[in-house]
Amino acid sequence: MRVSVAGVVDAAAERAGTPHAARRFISPLRLAGLALCLALGACQTDGSGMANSGGGGAVAFDSIDGPPQATFEKLVGQLNSEAETRRVAVASRSSGAAYRVKGYLAMHVQKGTATVAYAWDVYDRNQNRVARLSGEEPAGRVKGKVADGWAACDDKVLARIADKSMASLAETLGVGGTAPAPVATATAAVPAAQDEKPATAEPAVRPDPAGVPVAALETSGTVLGYAAN
Repeated sequence: MRVSVAGVVDAAAERAGTPHAARRFISPLRLAGLALCLALGACQTDGSGMANSGGGGAVAFDSIDGPPQATFEKLVGQLNSEAETRRVAVASRSSGAAYRVKGYLAMHVQKGTATVAYAWDVYDRNQNRVARLSGEEPAGRVKGKVADGWAACDDKVLARIADKSMASLAETLGVGGTAPAPVATATAAVPAAQDEKPATAEPAVRPDPAGVPVAALETSGTVLGYAAN
């Protein structure tokens, strides 16, 4: 069965100053040419009971917490590209997707070397966490500040994170079609009782507790952009 999905982003990207503060939307930012046409097979269940939904999008990205806005925007673009390549159906946050994903990124700078730690918590329709995928990606040499580390986190670094993350999601959840050449995927961990964000050594700017929500349009062939409130 063939479905048309607009991809990981075309989102209202919103941040909260404190956990109880009113959320605000960023200014509109247009991203073109990301409409996807993804093929899905029949519903399948593996030994762990995880099912590959045959309609409405298999995966929905709820939020990505931690990176600066510019890094966030580049990352969702890379995730969208990898979803298209691996034929992973990505639905909007408002849809009844089989799985919902929350992402966390943290920057470490130690002895002049920047490293991005990332984790993806995957939940089923009953809001039970069924998997945690995590890994680290070197970002190169920097002057020693967290802000410098994020500046060094360029398109190539984010492309590697997106590649490994989407490959691991597809393998762990049994979603998507024929994958490209094998890559070193993120590590899948046994679900824990509560969420655990990647550890970070006193970042210069702490991430917003609410994270940056990510959504997808259901209309193909259109220009994608962030929605303004």
